[in-house]
Amino acid sequence: MIHVKGEAEALDSSAAISILVQLQRHGVAIHTVCGGRAQCGRCVIRVIRGAEAMNRPNERERLRLKALGAGPDMRLACQSYTRGSIEIEIINTGPASPGLGAPAPRGTDSAARATDAPGAPGPGPTGVGPGAPGTPSR
Repeated sequence: MIHVKGEAEALDSSAAISILVQLQRHGVAIHTVCGGRAQCGRCVIRVIRGAEAMNRPNERERLRLKALGAGPDMRLACQSYTRGSIEIEIINTGPASPGLGAPAPRGTDSAARATDAPGAPGPGPTGVGPGAPGTPSR
């Protein structure tokens, strides 16, 4: 089972379906723009408990998490699978991915912003990087 912080119901887990896809199938808001290829880093999750029931990070995920400055308890939902019960927190709920049927979270503009484009400067899912609050502009 996947228990999402702030969600009332737990989701089924599968060792064959990524956590990102499971969240999207159940309409849980999580941001992604690369379609699950570990390129955008927007689907960062914090593993609160159950990390031992998850697959190990692959090289692509390790590199993206390092580039994001993510902590050791963080994973990319698109690269993560679980065979047991876990509890996670979604770091970046941003706009839902277009075409995947997941509703956009309340209070968000469904129109794409310039910072939502892959490679565009903007704060990362951890709130750090160019464009993050308190970061001087170039």
